[in-house]
Amino acid sequence: MRLGSILKELLDLHSITQKQLAETLDLSPSALGNYIQGTREPDYGTLIRIADYLRVTTDFLLSHTTDSPSPDRESHREELLIHIFRSL
Repeated sequence: MRLGSILKELLDLHSITQKQLAETLDLSPSALGNYIQGTREPDYGTLIRIADYLRVTTDFLLSHTTDSPSPDRESHREELLIHIFRSL
């Protein structure tokens, strides 16, 4: 799953808009929109701020895992919910 899709799911899960997140993180709405559309990528500092605000890791945002994929692996949305639950 790509960063943009993950961001979109997280926004939906947290019930916040792109505009709200952009304002909170002091980003332009167009920059955040580009990250979600996949036309641009955030720099490291921005990626960290996004992850901190949404309570996920940067690895999670980038879909990085050291686990080997298995046929019975949870869907990404389930992983997202489990990750957020564990961070509470």
